[in-house]
Amino acid sequence: MSQLFGTDSAKGIQPAAVSAELAMQAGQAAAAFFSGRKNKKITIFIGRDSAPSSDILLAAVSAGVSSAGGKAVILGELSYPALCCLVKENSADAGIMISKAHGTSYASGIRLIGADSMPLGSDRLERIEQLVYGSICSADSESPGEIVREDEYINEYSAYISAAADADLSGMKAAVCCADRCCVSPAEQIFTQLGAEMIMMPEQTESTDTDIDLAATALERLMDLTVSSGADCGLAIDSDGSSCLAVDENGHLVDGDIMLAIFAKYMKEKGTLRNNSAATTLFSSFALKKFAEENGINISTTGANSRYILERMIEDGCDLGGERGGHIIFRNDLTTGDGLLCGTRLMKIMKETGKPLSELAVEIQKLPQVIMNVPIGRRFLEIWKNDSSITTLIDKYEEELGDNGRILVREGNSSEAIIGVIVEGRDFGEINEMAMRVAEQIRLKCPRRAR
Repeated sequence: MSQLFGTDSAKGIQPAAVSAELAMQAGQAAAAFFSGRKNKKITIFIGRDSAPSSDILLAAVSAGVSSAGGKAVILGELSYPALCCLVKENSADAGIMISKAHGTSYASGIRLIGADSMPLGSDRLERIEQLVYGSICSADSESPGEIVREDEYINEYSAYISAAADADLSGMKAAVCCADRCCVSPAEQIFTQLGAEMIMMPEQTESTDTDIDLAATALERLMDLTVSSGADCGLAIDSDGSSCLAVDENGHLVDGDIMLAIFAKYMKEKGTLRNNSAATTLFSSFALKKFAEENGINISTTGANSRYILERMIEDGCDLGGERGGHIIFRNDLTTGDGLLCGTRLMKIMKETGKPLSELAVEIQKLPQVIMNVPIGRRFLEIWKNDSSITTLIDKYEEELGDNGRILVREGNSSEAIIGVIVEGRDFGEINEMAMRVAEQIRLKCPRRAR
């Protein structure tokens, strides 16, 4: 498993771990790998988000690409899906994204995508990492590389999303919150091109509204803004631009599971839901599963990772996938989620059906849910599944819930030894008791530390 690049993004990389020198070597290795050592001068598009450390690493990576004989095209600040889009539309050989590492607002990591705009698999990432820590030779003077800046490509991305949305949103109003400024300008362009009015949520520190609780989360503030402005909906775009959570006109959250159900039903009615299927994660809500069954839609599940969703979509031949966090993939248009495409397509459905978002969302009857993460001793990974005291309890609750709920017990995908327990059902007290008893039995049988 690659430690430098990870699978979907850099894995816990801090500035001390990714120095400018290491970033330059990563650029050299990427250029060498994608050129296939065929003396071909390749073009790599490079983008960055607004993290303070991104600028330093972008300069270093670009220097590495050019020193290995490649053409480094610096696109400036843009979102991850924007980079994926531009790599594919302009037939670049690869893309490199410098973006925030998980769990921090200042440290950046390196993400690599191929010419097909898809994230690289673990095997390819490991091969590039081997080049990073090996001996990378710069190109000779007869085939020098170059670094160019192209600031206008972001307009091409905005035009692409507007065309993909294929909507006339005139007369509609949306309150929008962008977690990173790299999404602000494209959002303004896209909503203008589609004819909608957009109210951008101001930065919290700049707000003069004394009624706003400065301790409120951005999503809570978006809920307030959506209602107070009379917007048709609110759209919260995450920091890398790949996910969108919605807020209905009454200020209620509409998560990715609900949006996926709305999209699936709409596409089926239009005859555009390929293979009558959609892909999601194992941890999607029971309500989504029931809604799909009632509407004759096939739902396939996979691990809790957007890359796994894409792989399942390709395997099943479907073009729609997503998960609760709002990472919705329309594979006909992009190989990653795009929050702005998701939001504008949701608004298109609202306008075409004449239904407010609250009415579309209420069709998916969500049940109370309890989630518990239970740390266990690493030696019990996989082994716990053979403990009859745990499995018998799970089977007992599955039978009790029947068609009115579900219990899901799975190991997490993180590097930590954790078992996730999810119980859904009509009675919160009942499912909470079930979850607590299963979690306690797991703790008893799989202690984190030896007694």
